[in-house]
Amino acid sequence: IPDTTAKVLTKLINTKGRLVGSANRVANIWASRALIHGSDFARQTFMTKWLCEMLTYLSKDQFEKSGLMMILVNGVQLYLEAAVTRVRHLGMKVAESFSRITDPKN
Repeated sequence: IPDTTAKVLTKLINTKGRLVGSANRVANIWASRALIHGSDFARQTFMTKWLCEMLTYLSKDQFEKSGLMMILVNGVQLYLEAAVTRVRHLGMKVAESFSRITDPKN
């Protein structure tokens, strides 16, 4: 899957006004044990890129009201517990993405 796919999908969803709900769905899939332990690295990487791309479009207010924080914190914890280093790095990427929303000066 090309890197641009996540960007195109996110822009399409954003123009339809469904970004917050879609971000919640993508975050729930990204944070699931099924994806972390039962999917190949390419799929994990795509979902991580897509989620990070979606997060760049959310305002701090949208993010705080969406319930994404708990989903992402739990997901990051699961990724950091993974035995494979490159999978742990995916969790770190998402943590960095949502930290930019909560503290833009970070």
